[in-house]
Amino acid sequence: MFERLYQCTQALSQHSDQHQKLIQYIQANIHADLDQRTLMKLMNDCRQASPLKTQENDVDAIKNIQQV
Repeated sequence: MFERLYQCTQALSQHSDQHQKLIQYIQANIHADLDQRTLMKLMNDCRQASPLKTQENDVDAIKNIQQV
């Protein structure tokens, strides 16, 4: 779940200063011993600010990954 929160927060950071307060809130409240309820709240807050992409967008992104 930490990785998903990281990915969501990273996506927020790509929208310039629009979500800066939420990013700062997440950064202030995250720590290694975070309980699941709090982690889920942070995830939900992040997802509300940056809704999940559609399944079709995810499939397209996977197909477009460049092989090394």
